[in-house]
Amino acid sequence: MIDSIVLFLNGQRGVVVLDYLLQEGRNVVAIVAPEKSVFWEIAEKYNKKYLIKETQINNSEFVKKLTLLNPDIFIVSGFQIIFKQPILSIPRLGVINLHGGYLPKYRGGSPLNWQIINDENKIGVSIIFMDKGIDTGDILAEEYFDLTDQDDIHSVHHKANIAFVRLVSQVLVKFENNKLNLKKQNQLEAQYWIQRSEQDSFIDWNEVSARQAFNLIRALKLPYPPVFTYINNRKVFLYEAVVPTEIIKGRPGRVVYLQGKGPYIICKDHAILITKSSEELISGMYLND
Repeated sequence: MIDSIVLFLNGQRGVVVLDYLLQEGRNVVAIVAPEKSVFWEIAEKYNKKYLIKETQINNSEFVKKLTLLNPDIFIVSGFQIIFKQPILSIPRLGVINLHGGYLPKYRGGSPLNWQIINDENKIGVSIIFMDKGIDTGDILAEEYFDLTDQDDIHSVHHKANIAFVRLVSQVLVKFENNKLNLKKQNQLEAQYWIQRSEQDSFIDWNEVSARQAFNLIRALKLPYPPVFTYINNRKVFLYEAVVPTEIIKGRPGRVVYLQGKGPYIICKDHAILITKSSEELISGMYLND
């Protein structure tokens, strides 16, 4: 049986899994979250005796503290700090990581965002054993769900969180019944994606198609750094867009209206329709000039 769990969390995914574990009566002996985690905004609803603010997880004193808890398993979700060998060896059953991408194609950072940006038909999520590599461990469970044009990063996170609760439940039962079915990753297919930064949200209208612009905008809705363009050296943020049925062509970066409808921004192939932005886009403007 799994009698003691330590959960390392950062974002909403970890909170959803934590709530599930507590509802199922699982014994969570400690919750570890970075000092700047959004988790601390709601931490008062949990038993404070096992809450730990920590970023130096590989520190020898912290390793000793966790060792004294005699944990069976660590569950890691959205925790961006690399786990080194001393801490990896603490739990009896090992350390598992809830990774928001299918592997080995989506190793690294921002995997859900990247899958949308790359126009995947399906979104994949995985639970893996954590080892000393970056997302290189054996796969314990994985699941896929459809990505539709009505989805954005928020709906994808919601679907992924539901999937992770289901997968965590399955994995814990398999541990307890000694029925784990490990899947090795094919190293020849491995790709690493870099954690996105604010500057990565700049859009170059000469380089993107309307479809690519649409995917970028819906993948980077707030609280992620939203897509931005420049008007007279001033940043303008783009929050929502659709790929229109009308095919409007011209010089990339030009703002146009068609029979009073708009604003459209012309991309390298044809225009995209912007439905929400940080300020008004006026016909005739040239963006990023």
